[in-house]
Amino acid sequence: MFSDYKIQIDQILENTEKEKNNNSQDKIAAVAMYKIMAGAITKFIEKESRSDQEFDAALSLDWKSAGRMLKYIWSKAEKMALTHGSVTSCCLAEEVVYAWVREYYFLDDRDAVMEERAKKAEAAQKQKEAKEKEAGYRKTALAILSKQGGWNDLPDEEKKKKITAKIKSLKKKDSDKPAKTTVTAVAAHREPARNNATPSETDGKTDKAPAESRNNSPEMHFTENSARQEIEFANTLDGQINLFNLI
Repeated sequence: MFSDYKIQIDQILENTEKEKNNNSQDKIAAVAMYKIMAGAITKFIEKESRSDQEFDAALSLDWKSAGRMLKYIWSKAEKMALTHGSVTSCCLAEEVVYAWVREYYFLDDRDAVMEERAKKAEAAQKQKEAKEKEAGYRKTALAILSKQGGWNDLPDEEKKKKITAKIKSLKKKDSDKPAKTTVTAVAAHREPARNNATPSETDGKTDKAPAESRNNSPEMHFTENSARQEIEFANTLDGQINLFNLI
């Protein structure tokens, strides 16, 4: 529905406005043009949502978002500019841009979005685990060093050096540990094979683990707050090509 889109685009514009004070004059001008462009597209989308029920329904699909729509237009405009050779800008009729808006919302990109979300979530989880592990090393190092005589009397800079050295030592100690093997343990806990076992008794068993893994697919895990996550690209215009020079 249009209301879903409006919430997303309002958040994008709010985030963009917050960045304005930290940007150069050129960047501030780009932000202003960004807001004008987003406003024109919003008026078009509102009109289309009232006259086209399928388009209105597409606005609230979980894997669609205002942020992704703007990125889609951005990439299309960039490709259009590159077709003119080594130029930095080109002019496009507003009908072309509006056609891209509809093209994006009717584009079947669900699987690609779900895969992207899964990768982002996996990367975020690894980063979280790495931070937690680093915090654990620091906590252990501090606990060990604080028991040493005269620790509290050391200057802060000296404490930092010792903590850093101890963390490095703890990490090396962990890395030097031999990899754990589970073959022996598995063999020890395995039940003796039954002499009267038949292929039907063993081959017919179902492994529940893969089924559980299938149930925990990315599609079930990466839907909540997806719109909020995907529009965060508008928090800054750094590293992005100026769409307003392309349209």
